[in-house]
Amino acid sequence: VSISSDYTTNYLADLLPIFFANHNIDINITETSFGSLKFLTQDLKNKFWNDDNEILLLIPSSQDLKFMPKFDDSLKKIKTNAQKEADFWINIWKKVKKNIVQTTFDPICLNNLGYLDGVKYGGYIHYIRTVNSILIESQPSNVDLIDIDTLLIKNNNTKWYDPKIYNLTKQPW
Repeated sequence: VSISSDYTTNYLADLLPIFFANHNIDINITETSFGSLKFLTQDLKNKFWNDDNEILLLIPSSQDLKFMPKFDDSLKKIKTNAQKEADFWINIWKKVKKNIVQTTFDPICLNNLGYLDGVKYGGYIHYIRTVNSILIESQPSNVDLIDIDTLLIKNNNTKWYDPKIYNLTKQPW
């Protein structure tokens, strides 16, 4: 398994061998550096994509979406941009002939439409859900998507990001 993410994956990379060992599966984990996925997706000739590992685990961040809606964007522009965003990943899936396990894009803690953000076009969460929906409907047989939004809801975790804790952990002391 090769792991690339826009997050830190050290803890995950340490736990995966234990999980697989409990199922009598010997596994080799290759982990890329923090935040590398954004750069690896720009170069499909990189060793990461051509390594001997049979499974790629990709964990992208919604913070790296390129076309988040602006307040005055039209409905047509928002839909077009969501499709462009999804097409970027769909094209990667077509070019990489390996089994891919990928998370959907995570909801962000910032919103631009308050309580309507998740249900109204122009809202950040609605946009992310639209991109995720296109990806889910377009996934080929070699791709399995893990729906982060559903995991959050099922685990009663309404705050995926906690800016206060994040900033505290980045302090120099």
